Amino acid sequence: MRTSGYFTLMSIEAERLFFEARMKADEGDAGIAASLLHDLIARYPDFGKAHALLGIIYLISFEDHAQAEAYFKQAMILTPAYSFTYLHYAELLFSQERYTEQVAVLNKGLETPGMDKDKVYHLLGLMYERQKQFDDAFENFQKALLYSVDDDDIAKYQKAIERCLLKRKM
Repeated sequence: MRTSGYFTLMSIEAERLFFEARMKADEGDAGIAASLLHDLIARYPDFGKAHALLGIIYLISFEDHAQAEAYFKQAMILTPAYSFTYLHYAELLFSQERYTEQVAVLNKGLETPGMDKDKVYHLLGLMYERQKQFDDAFENFQKALLYSVDDDDIAKYQKAIERCLLKRKM
C-alpha cells in the first residue's frame, strides 16, 4: 500500500511540474521550459510526457532534430499512450523525408486511443503529395476531412484536396 501511495504522490508532483513547464513553453519561454523538464526528468526519469515535450521544444524552438528524435523515441517507450508524441515525431520525419519511418510512426499513432486521426491522415496526405502520389494524397486528405470536427482544420483539408486535384491534372 505504501508504494501505491508513493506513486500517486509522485505522479501528482510530476504532473504539476510538467504543467508548469508546458505553460512556460506555451508562453514562448522554451529555455525555461526545457530547464524545468530536464529537472523533472532528473527526478522522474520514467515520466514520458516530459520527454515528449522536450522533443517538441528541441524540434521547434532549438531546431535540434537529433536531440528531438531521441526524446520522442524515449517518450514512445515510456508513455506509448501519449498521442502527441507520434504526431510531432512524424512531423520531424516528414521534414527529413524519412517517409517509411513516418508511416510506421503514424500507424502506431492510429492505434493510440485519443489520437486526432484527422491530423494523422493530413500528415500522410502531405507525405504522399510530396512524393507526387496524388491519388493516395487525395484519399488521406479526404479521411482527414471526414475525421475532423474543427472548422479551421476542415478548411485546411479542403484546400489540400483542391491543391491535390490541381496537381493531379498537371
